[in-house]
Amino acid sequence: MRDSIYIGGEPNVTNSTVPNILGEFVNNTYQGKFIFRNAVDFPLMTHAQLQLVKAEALFVKGDKSGAYDAYQKGIVAHMNFVNKYIDNKEVAISLNDMKAYLEGGEVAKSAADLTLADIMGQKYIVQWGWGGLEQWCDLRKYRYSPEIFRQYIPLSGSQLTYNDYCYRVRPRYNSEYVWNEKELDRWGALEPEYITKPTWFVTTEN
Repeated sequence: MRDSIYIGGEPNVTNSTVPNILGEFVNNTYQGKFIFRNAVDFPLMTHAQLQLVKAEALFVKGDKSGAYDAYQKGIVAHMNFVNKYIDNKEVAISLNDMKAYLEGGEVAKSAADLTLADIMGQKYIVQWGWGGLEQWCDLRKYRYSPEIFRQYIPLSGSQLTYNDYCYRVRPRYNSEYVWNEKELDRWGALEPEYITKPTWFVTTEN
């Protein structure tokens, strides 16, 4: 910024303000361009995901009735989300299909039957293909437990490089691993096995 003017912002545009991160202001409304873009092709977050986040939180809190309500809403919201992206060669998920799935063997039938595995299993489905980072957080949060994540077979034995699951990524680009190695070495972050050290949100130390 120089003399209240931002330099190097939007190409070919000279203005005194940075475009609003919530979207472009046109005709007295925010049209959506950055974080919240109405016509975005790739979601940052979905209603279905948020419903299952809510279901998990309520379940942990002990409100199984509220958790079950959010759980069911999350499942239906994801099917509606999928329908949004089908083309004319595909068949939309109908209301009858949704009803059949909710009444089938993959879904908990009542609040009393609901388990954390039910919630996290549906969240795994909801985030498939686009919510990989959030899913990795979930996996780490529950320490890759096969009792919580029943949809996949966890690695074992020789499949694990350091006989444990990965909790961190060691970046090789211009980061602390390049310009602050001395500090990282002080607390063991340069050791190959450091990637298996549980992150702060997994432990009770914080």
